[in-house]
Amino acid sequence: MQLAEETPQRIVTTFYGANVVPDGVSTDDYLREVLDVMIPRFRPLAAFCDAWCDPGAFDGPQCRRILNKAHGLGYQLKLHAAQLAPGDGPRLAVELGATSVDHLDYLRDGDARMLAESSVVCVVCPGTTTNLRLAGEGSARALAAAGCQLAIATDYNPGTCCSENMC
Repeated sequence: MQLAEETPQRIVTTFYGANVVPDGVSTDDYLREVLDVMIPRFRPLAAFCDAWCDPGAFDGPQCRRILNKAHGLGYQLKLHAAQLAPGDGPRLAVELGATSVDHLDYLRDGDARMLAESSVVCVVCPGTTTNLRLAGEGSARALAAAGCQLAIATDYNPGTCCSENMC
């Protein structure tokens, strides 16, 4: 919060505790911690809540619980979805009125059209897609062809795209 006071840029904060379950912790225990402790505790500090809906992260019903809890506390919603496999994330983003959904490397039939007919911004992360050798180039083109609102991000992450360069 101090950074927001010291810079002319507008800082918008996001709680992203619903990313992956830590090693040695059961999914049920971690989900309970996110729902009962983290989401309420971080609300004064974050405007958005983001959840990752993908294999190895959280499934659709778990993300729905996380995001419904967050929305009930006044968070705006975001998702990371369909980065590793097709799934429920794009539909969940539309159903819950998320501001954005990131990655979208693996789309199901109809996902691009559904997203285009919504207000959800589709955020593609070409650096991550390239570094992880994912199928995302075709998905990004499908999203654009369907008329989706698109944004491009680096998804700066030391494990998947250690670059802040948009070029």
